[in-house]
Amino acid sequence: MLSVQVLTRETIKPSTPTPPHLKFLELSFVDQCLPNYSINVILFYSAGHSNGIREISHHLRSSLSDVLTRFYSLAGRLKKHHPSSDKIYVECNDEGVEFTTSRVERDLYSFLADPPINELGLLFPGGGSSSSSYDEPPLSVQFNEFTPGGGWALGVSMSHKLADGTSYAEFLKAWADTARGRGDPARRPKFESAALFPQRDVQPPEIEFMPVVQSIIAPARLLIRARQLEKLRGYARERARPTRVEAVIALLWRCAIRAAGGVARGRRVEAAVPVNLRPRLRPPLTEDCFGNIFAMVYASGGVERYLFTSWCRFPFYETDFGWGGPAWVAVPPCKLKNCFVLMNARGGDGFEVWAFLTEAEMEGFAKDPELLAFTSSPGSVFMH
Repeated sequence: MLSVQVLTRETIKPSTPTPPHLKFLELSFVDQCLPNYSINVILFYSAGHSNGIREISHHLRSSLSDVLTRFYSLAGRLKKHHPSSDKIYVECNDEGVEFTTSRVERDLYSFLADPPINELGLLFPGGGSSSSSYDEPPLSVQFNEFTPGGGWALGVSMSHKLADGTSYAEFLKAWADTARGRGDPARRPKFESAALFPQRDVQPPEIEFMPVVQSIIAPARLLIRARQLEKLRGYARERARPTRVEAVIALLWRCAIRAAGGVARGRRVEAAVPVNLRPRLRPPLTEDCFGNIFAMVYASGGVERYLFTSWCRFPFYETDFGWGGPAWVAVPPCKLKNCFVLMNARGGDGFEVWAFLTEAEMEGFAKDPELLAFTSSPGSVFMH
């Protein structure tokens, strides 16, 4: 069992108060429809020893305070217009974000040599729960010091009500740039989603693209190397010309359906893929447009949903706070089933896939001959 001792908890507020005319931020219809889940990612860094860790922690808190002056909604609180209303907004009141520090009784090198992926939630505030509430800060961070040997990890949790994956990645980039002294105070996120997708007075249909179960699901971690990707795409080109992401999603979906016995039981199934709308709108929006600006694309209408989300374009491995990029980027266990997250593998050699299925279905999925033909067991992070 991973030993994690919480040392401190504090609230980080914006270094400059939010101006009165920005205190009220209306959210969009997409925000209104989304369940109150969080986006959780953890970044591992090998830099830092003994007293250097304290300096890193202090610098992260200071730069977080600075960057929150631009991303001020993350330091506010979600509110409803009326107790009986489903329309929501952010009161940008500078209440701040949660910053926790902890000590992990484990050497980082040995941790990354055999990552205990079922325990990664311990490196997040609140254990990495996928659900959040209106009373909680939209953003929370846990700084984890590995001892002995040094190294640290940053668990960052952000409410999906306020941001999609693109906005999450933009925030991390802005925070890292600020920490390195390269942040541009004049470049601020654009909060335009409410103008694009106004909220409605009627009760919105909740976007149920992430089925929730009662118990935490530890993901399976797969590696699809570049050569395996090309082999897979070549196999698919006999009938189509898929992108790398499309080819991987098709593979994962086929194997997941077989593992669930969906065809045998006559269940109808569908694949749900979130698509970033920013470059697809006319005129297109820039990546610094903050919020949930995406649409769900479905294949084959049905009742059993499988979510496939690609984070391959997000520059997580370029998140340099001043001590180099992360040695590894990971996703913690959660309560979301039938969910697949695609990320760039460490070093850029293909994709790393995080698969969230029930234990019974995971057994068949992991043994699927077609899956085994195009994937590798990632094992140690250093083997990437």
